[in-house]
Amino acid sequence: MQGMMVLDEAALPVCDASNENLMVYVQTTKSFQSCTNSIWAKIDFQGQQGAQGEKGEIGGDAKIFTQGITLNNKYKNSIFKLRLVCELDGAVMTTDSNGDPVACSTLNTQAKKVFSGSGFLCGKNRVCSNMHVVTCLDRCYPTLDTLSIQAIEENSSSVNSDSSTDTGSAPFFSTNDSAKIKAHASADLAKVTLDKDFLGEVLPIASEPFAKTSKLLSSTLSMSFPLGFQDLYVDVGQVISEDITHCTANDAQYDKYSCPANFYDFATSNDTDHGSSGAPIIDISSGQVIGLTSAGTEGENANYTWAIDSNRLNQIE
Repeated sequence: MQGMMVLDEAALPVCDASNENLMVYVQTTKSFQSCTNSIWAKIDFQGQQGAQGEKGEIGGDAKIFTQGITLNNKYKNSIFKLRLVCELDGAVMTTDSNGDPVACSTLNTQAKKVFSGSGFLCGKNRVCSNMHVVTCLDRCYPTLDTLSIQAIEENSSSVNSDSSTDTGSAPFFSTNDSAKIKAHASADLAKVTLDKDFLGEVLPIASEPFAKTSKLLSSTLSMSFPLGFQDLYVDVGQVISEDITHCTANDAQYDKYSCPANFYDFATSNDTDHGSSGAPIIDISSGQVIGLTSAGTEGENANYTWAIDSNRLNQIE
């Protein structure tokens, strides 16, 4: 069963056909609700009372959500919203809609371009994310202006929207020094070195490559800031393709997505949207980060997430 968490009942999504059987944990009431026949209804997971009066053990879905809530509470202060500002370089060439070369300076472009993403604390003074979230790779905007990192809860006064005109409160870390950013040689991964240790829980990286320990349908937790959300978005999903490194374009399960084996390692059903890139995907049973969200699928209700094995982070200095 697909699920998610929200702060209160006012934050429940619309209960319609697209959310049929969606299960949501409401934090303020500490209750589970399910969308059934266009109505949100509370779910009672308590088992039958035993002979000695003990409560029965909670069922599988409730147990997974309980574990997910524990992980969320432990790591919510160590999930970050990243904001990257890149400068226009008029000397750079790009292509127009016909594929013809054109100078960036001739296009109707702003002086700066804003990108957004997510990241997490992977060392006391290190934040891990995707390379495309922390480095300026846009052909017309190749120069780093500012990379800012913002936290939630008590570690920062606010988390701002991704509007290009937004200034908001000062982030806890900001840099225009590309030397503080170390990228993977081939994978879409990077680490950012902070000026000092961050007082938060470091998320543990899986010690083995995911291809060795992967389990189909194992439960996963995603924590990110999609679509400029000011609050952390937490979602429970499952591993739906444990190893895509050997897929081919003819594989039936990838026929709608081609075969992205050159870019990603596995896929989950966690919700993904713009701004989710770089977020940790946590194996709920072990509590370890097994991957980083790197892309999602357009037009698929954002329920197919392509991930890169977090173990590859060990290959970055």
